[in-house]
Amino acid sequence: MQPLNEEIYAINVLGILMIACVVSLLLKHFNISSKKYGGYEQRNVACLKPNSELRILACIHKQNNISAVINFLDACCPTKESPISLYVLHLIEMFGQAAPIFISHRMQTKTLSNCSYSEDMLLSFLQFERDFSEAVTVQPFTAISPTKSMHEDTCTLALDRATSLIILPFHRHWTLDGSIKSDDRAIRSLNISVLEKAPCSVGILINRGPLRQLALEKNSSSEAVQYKVALIFLGGEDDREALALTLRMAADPSISLTVFYFTTSRDCEAQSMLRKTLADKF
Repeated sequence: MQPLNEEIYAINVLGILMIACVVSLLLKHFNISSKKYGGYEQRNVACLKPNSELRILACIHKQNNISAVINFLDACCPTKESPISLYVLHLIEMFGQAAPIFISHRMQTKTLSNCSYSEDMLLSFLQFERDFSEAVTVQPFTAISPTKSMHEDTCTLALDRATSLIILPFHRHWTLDGSIKSDDRAIRSLNISVLEKAPCSVGILINRGPLRQLALEKNSSSEAVQYKVALIFLGGEDDREALALTLRMAADPSISLTVFYFTTSRDCEAQSMLRKTLADKF
């Protein structure tokens, strides 16, 4: 066997580097896992028929997420004619165990470790279901997994349950005086991953305090306004999705909806679309 000279050695090294780069790009291009959450039909709020069931997946990390999500769902004003099917996923970071755990609490009899998970979440959302009898159905889940794979649990559950909207808590939490109380980079990374791979619409819920105002005095002929909802509409798919959700809210007389529409004088198509949408609804 003849020894390699410098020229042949350099050619072999370059060839190995080129093959490694090409294989890596091909694997990334044909990676099936990045496309496995793609649905066969559009799953969003805008494509739902009027008064059809709205399926929502709400993710919970901490105790303060529970009241924020419930307040938001309360503002959505579910009714028997326009019900909400709610899937609640409590995401817990995995510590001290070998394998992830996924629990469906409706089917749960006893966990592997005889521990009771997500008690506060269960009590709060099941009470919410009872408060909106025949208008809300709740299916609670708990996923105990590493932070880097939590988006897999979220997107898989949304795909399996054919949800139209995923609600994710914002990674920041504020105190009453407006200063930042916590800034969780892991939740921020999780939200970004879900936004990139989700099979349906995604909403980031920013909690700055209670939504419900003090009850106004009720007149004999009309109900008090409980919520004031504002929508900033710039155009595009995301804004149309937000408009569809707020229009479902505005079907309730206790919701006051204000739409701020920012556009150029030349954008006639967007103007006519928004006018037609609001005219059909009201």
